[in-house]
Amino acid sequence: MNKRRLAVFVEGQTELVFVREFLKQWYGYDTSFIGFACYNLQNNEFYDAAYQYGSEESENYFMLVNVGNDNSVLSKILSRLTYLVNQGYQLVIGLRDMYSKQYVQDAGGHVIDEEVNQKHIDAVRDVLKSAANGEKVDFHFAIMEVEAWLLGMHDYLLSIDKRLTGDYIKESTDIDLDADPEKTIVHPAMELGRIYGLVGKQYDKHLSDISAIMSILTTDDFCKLMDSGKCNTFKKFVESLLGQQVS
Repeated sequence: MNKRRLAVFVEGQTELVFVREFLKQWYGYDTSFIGFACYNLQNNEFYDAAYQYGSEESENYFMLVNVGNDNSVLSKILSRLTYLVNQGYQLVIGLRDMYSKQYVQDAGGHVIDEEVNQKHIDAVRDVLKSAANGEKVDFHFAIMEVEAWLLGMHDYLLSIDKRLTGDYIKESTDIDLDADPEKTIVHPAMELGRIYGLVGKQYDKHLSDISAIMSILTTDDFCKLMDSGKCNTFKKFVESLLGQQVS
């Protein structure tokens, strides 16, 4: 019997893999506690992403949906919200990157602008206030991309190559991994790619790239980031997923 039944809509494959692997890791791979099914949303139809874990009888059950477009996460949620509520989903969570062409236009260039961040957050809140069942939606932005969270957990890079120390990365790229990436790195995915390039490897959002990273990260890595005071959007998203505050 489910205690919690949630739907999570994300903008792409990277986010989908991140969420599903986080959930498995957090709940200790125990299918009595965690179950989910993954879908791709294409042409307004749900297609099985051929990845299920546990069952609908798990204590915490998630429907994970990749909408395949950053600008469509909110609209896809709203178009299916009444149906999901009627199917017993207690909460629908949205996750997308803040970085987008529209963001760059609003910010007047490739910069992080807190006022523009808040403008985009407020725009979503305003839409949800006027939407039927809008109170059932918890929408999150990763600032600027979910790769900022990966950079916030940068210790894993030493497992990729022992040369990827913080000092070496800073000397070679001017990327300071001691700083909060959500406040200092405009295009985290590109910068992660630069870091990988230092040791002759690639990161370009392929399935194999995010899968390899998530196979290394542990619950300790997640907790360390949440306790660090960096990447505050990650902590808020996790607390929404888990339905509880995480210290």
